[in-house]
Amino acid sequence: MCSVLLATFSTRLATNIEHGIFYGIDTYSPLKTRATTGFSWLVYSRVGVGRATLESRTISASRNFSKGTPRDQQWMRHAMALAQRAEASGEVPVGAVIVCDNSLLAEGWNQPIGAHDPTAHAEIMALRAAGLTAANYRLTGTTLYVTLEPCVMCAGAIVHARVARVVYAATDPRAGAAGSVFSLLENTPLNHQVSVQGGVLAEECSDMLRQFFRARRKTPGERE
Repeated sequence: MCSVLLATFSTRLATNIEHGIFYGIDTYSPLKTRATTGFSWLVYSRVGVGRATLESRTISASRNFSKGTPRDQQWMRHAMALAQRAEASGEVPVGAVIVCDNSLLAEGWNQPIGAHDPTAHAEIMALRAAGLTAANYRLTGTTLYVTLEPCVMCAGAIVHARVARVVYAATDPRAGAAGSVFSLLENTPLNHQVSVQGGVLAEECSDMLRQFFRARRKTPGERE
């Protein structure tokens, strides 16, 4: 695994929070980009959001971000293709694949709108398919690649499935549970911890999300 430990920037982060500035991938228009070791953070102004909310979403400075290995990038591109499939169906473009011993075990993409199922996130769909393929609800030794940082629901399912490693692309400062809002996957009080790596093809995946939401905002009658 190729990973880079993000340098501590707590002082700068505290200053940015005071001024209502966030780091991460979001659906708002970026003001500018700041480069850090192995990963680019986008800076956003969150006008009208209370300070307490900002402080509750402090991003962990200890998370691992990296461009990933060629193999990581290969599987993330597979997940991106699935995200495009979701987008073609009018869903938020998020895709996920589960890999075991560098072989594809299962794949999934966002389907909550079409399936009328609030739990049908890309990760959940991939976990369900993987369980059926493996004939086991435990997916030990697997890696899950996903184009957007998992939410609380998906992180909980990943822990229950005993997935070994999660690799995600874009961070989600509004709902991410791999370090942005919550840190569930590596939470030591839980009975299973998942190795986490972020930032693999982050710019490409975040661009896909930004373009999707930009188009949705321009379409009358559409809801995000």
